[in-house]
Amino acid sequence: MNEANIYEKNEIQKAWFIVLNEVQNYIEKIDSNTFEKSIDEKWSIAENLDHLIRSTKPIVKALGASKLGLRMFGKPKGPSRNYNEIVQTYHTALASGLVSGGGFSPQNESVMSQEEFLVFWRSVGGRLHERLEKWKDSDLDKYVLLHPALGKMTIREILLFTIYHTYHHLKAMKKIA
Repeated sequence: MNEANIYEKNEIQKAWFIVLNEVQNYIEKIDSNTFEKSIDEKWSIAENLDHLIRSTKPIVKALGASKLGLRMFGKPKGPSRNYNEIVQTYHTALASGLVSGGGFSPQNESVMSQEEFLVFWRSVGGRLHERLEKWKDSDLDKYVLLHPALGKMTIREILLFTIYHTYHHLKAMKKIA
């Protein structure tokens, strides 16, 4: 699947399922020492996965919230941007010094095992998929969420971002091993 062509809900669901499984399959194949090691003061694979879990949980929660409750974030200012535009926005933010903060940073004192991390990853990823199933494609453009670094994004945009963000961290994980 070419991620750049993702836009419709069914394409988003397929792309999410693919990246969810790619992360899982990759981590299942590495040993626990590799999982926990970090290089050049960068996040370890475990820390990358912790970050992905922490950053995906709020999206799962939002997808399960009432549409009335989501109105507190306001209305979209225009049509949803496409995958490439979201990726470009993220890269611009990274180039200007964006770093993860708040509750999205990994917790170094975590004592979870590799398997426990995978259980959480499958759970969070599965719930995102299940909750998205209940949304109409057209509603993905009617509601916004506040991304902590990128500002207001439609639900569609935040889902596209989540797919790219997961691939971004998977790439970082593969560099470590």
